[in-house]
Amino acid sequence: MLITSTYSSCVHQPKSLLTDEQLEFWFSHPTDGLCITQKDTLAAFKVEVTSPADLLGMSEDDIDSINHTISARTTDSRARALPSFRLTHRSVFRLKKMVNVVNYLSLVRRDIEWNSVRWEAVLTFSNEWKALESLAVQERGVVPKFKSSAGMPRHVLNIIDYLRVTFGSQSCPLYYMVCPDTLRDDSAPEDAPGFVEGRHFAPPHTRLSDEIRARASRTTPDAQADNELLYKILVESFVGTHVASQAEDFEQTRDGLGFWERLQETQCTDEHHEKAAHANINYLRSSKWEGPESGELTLYLDKHRRQFANYTQAREHCPLQEYSDRTRVGWLLSGITSKDTQLCIRINNIKDDDTYMDDWEKTAIYLAKTDYEGKNSKGKRKARFAEGDVSGVRGNPNGGGGGGGGGGGNKTKKPK
Repeated sequence: MLITSTYSSCVHQPKSLLTDEQLEFWFSHPTDGLCITQKDTLAAFKVEVTSPADLLGMSEDDIDSINHTISARTTDSRARALPSFRLTHRSVFRLKKMVNVVNYLSLVRRDIEWNSVRWEAVLTFSNEWKALESLAVQERGVVPKFKSSAGMPRHVLNIIDYLRVTFGSQSCPLYYMVCPDTLRDDSAPEDAPGFVEGRHFAPPHTRLSDEIRARASRTTPDAQADNELLYKILVESFVGTHVASQAEDFEQTRDGLGFWERLQETQCTDEHHEKAAHANINYLRSSKWEGPESGELTLYLDKHRRQFANYTQAREHCPLQEYSDRTRVGWLLSGITSKDTQLCIRINNIKDDDTYMDDWEKTAIYLAKTDYEGKNSKGKRKARFAEGDVSGVRGNPNGGGGGGGGGGGNKTKKPK
């Protein structure tokens, strides 16, 4: 979806669908509502808030301000003190949590139903929302850099991985800006599927961030800020490469979605993804681990895992063969050619046990625990490189390291 207008759309303003009875429950019920039981206090509070919909756009500080307003001492025209009222701590606490719920319902374009603002459901929501906010305030990581040797399809997958863990202005990963339509739900509020009982997301979602990814607008002011951030991320990833010039067409509008679509249409077609996927499978079928000289076994296992993850992501873009865990385990075992005794024992155990042969992750964990000879020691290639690197940096013009363990250097004795 491209942003074709420079104007942003308004945020959704949730309508209260509560009946009169439910509304009274929301105000006064001690278990399911705000627990404002004193009639005069409730009347004073209703001057400020007539329904949950009035909480839209408020913050927790606004709730304190409302409580201060209705509790302030005022006088009439004859200087007589008028009665003041004050919300209890319990009511203030619940109101502050309700504020987050109503703002969330606006974000996911839903109206206010009783099950969404019942205190028990709100309390569950608050714990999930707090965890989500703690992720949203973290600094974003280093943007993956484009490498011609890896190709554009692989880079796009790296960017997708980056967007999955990088939060924008709408309290969810930026992936919502570029995810496929199959993961989106742009239906109207009245047509949106109902929430899971007691939760604030609809099936098949299992968490708040999934619901936001599916239903958050891509055209509100916050979404446009995220669109600019996406543009910035893409530009950072292509700095110093031949692709950087393509960003110039979007520099004025800073349209990250437009730039993303351009890359998809020109350099990430199904043919590109298919080619990258075949490279992943070729690695899985032909790569070898001969022992410590090939590096640590855990790194080899990790690369196997990443290669298949890349292949799986490519399958989202083009029709490719599906491989079972048993096939993957077969590739993994055939690639480990080391004759280490402990490894051979474990490989034989795996081949004799279907629970391992049918579970790649279980097999990888089992192999990673092998105490093979040379484990956690530097491989020969790496050691030779390190030795050459040190001699090149510290050696003197005559060769060797002036007194420190290199061969052929001039040595001087300290005077006694």
